[in-house]
Amino acid sequence: MRQYYLRQRIKNGKWYITIMNTVSKKPDLFRCTGTFDKKQADRIAQEWLVNGPPDSKKVSTNIAKLKYSVFCDYLFSFWEFNSSEYIKEKITEGKYPNKRHPLDMQGIINRYYKPYFKQTLLGEITEEKLTEFLVYLRTEKKLERKNKNGLAGSTCKHVRNASIVPLRYAKRKKIIKDFDAVIKPNGDYVERGILNRDQVDALFKLKWRDQRARIICLIASQTSMRMGEIRALRVCDIFQDRINVQHSWSEADGGQKCTKNRANRTIPILPDLYNEISDYLKERKLTLNLNNLLFPGNKEGKPYDHKQICNEFYLMMEKLGISETERTNLNIVFHSWRHYGAKHLAENTDRNTGMAILGHKTPNLFDRYANHIDKETFEKMTKAVRESFGKNVVDKTKPIPFSKIAITC
Repeated sequence: MRQYYLRQRIKNGKWYITIMNTVSKKPDLFRCTGTFDKKQADRIAQEWLVNGPPDSKKVSTNIAKLKYSVFCDYLFSFWEFNSSEYIKEKITEGKYPNKRHPLDMQGIINRYYKPYFKQTLLGEITEEKLTEFLVYLRTEKKLERKNKNGLAGSTCKHVRNASIVPLRYAKRKKIIKDFDAVIKPNGDYVERGILNRDQVDALFKLKWRDQRARIICLIASQTSMRMGEIRALRVCDIFQDRINVQHSWSEADGGQKCTKNRANRTIPILPDLYNEISDYLKERKLTLNLNNLLFPGNKEGKPYDHKQICNEFYLMMEKLGISETERTNLNIVFHSWRHYGAKHLAENTDRNTGMAILGHKTPNLFDRYANHIDKETFEKMTKAVRESFGKNVVDKTKPIPFSKIAITC
């Protein structure tokens, strides 16, 4: 006998739950779940089986309290990882969100929402007000650092997501009305800059101040691994012809965690890279324990700090002749190594193989990463154009007989 049943009173209507008494085999409860989505209704039914159905008067009181709460306070509490009902639902769905994203959303709320909305109540927020806010950010907000007005379109998208997700959740809980009509900012996407192959070769010929930073950057340049994945590497993950990527490291999530897509992968490595890592391990005497972190930091059990890695990378770029201003204008950061790897993989292999190395689940992301044209690529393009069309260039000094002109429709 089933513990509960779901049905709709009318076609495409809301789902109702009937909870059965397993002893008497008669209905114990019949109540509307308040949702048109069958999957959501099923989740609500399972929750009611465990915790019992909510008291309708208590629910109405809580909704009223939320409606008259401060908008920014509601947003901030919505993204509180340990107490958010939304995040609990995501975990129940098996999505396992990390703590970094909610923290980023809370940072956006503090940076952009609080100065603008101040003490505005949640019940006072309308689609028009939120649209006006996004237009202000995109076109009018003063940016003193860059001496111009308006945030980038990509930044405005992140700002929008910080409130749209909580507002749609509030709509589903019948606290507010729909917010589907809010505009979606678009526009410039600032591409990550990358070094060309000659610059990369020159970079690793320089004498680095910290050997760990050099090998980390070398691994990133040849495997396109993420910063967190490299920092989480252990001695046992290194083999003569491959690296096993099984974990990532995030301070926000309490240290070692699963990879971004919760999928392990194996990346082939070149003999030269293995030899450098092997020499490094012997010098540091890390092979005594295979569970040792490959790049330990100053504190026991924690890897080399990500800020220090970036600082060492930027310092070596300055030694290479790329100033901090030039690097900033080119938008080159540590994550640029993934773009560098994707660009060269796209030139030399098929999309599926490149995605397997990078750990991408969708081809769109791989295509965006691989969309770089540097000096080396441009020279290849020039050569291709020259070889493809150079032989057929018409000599304009000689007239072309009418009979030899081909006309096609």
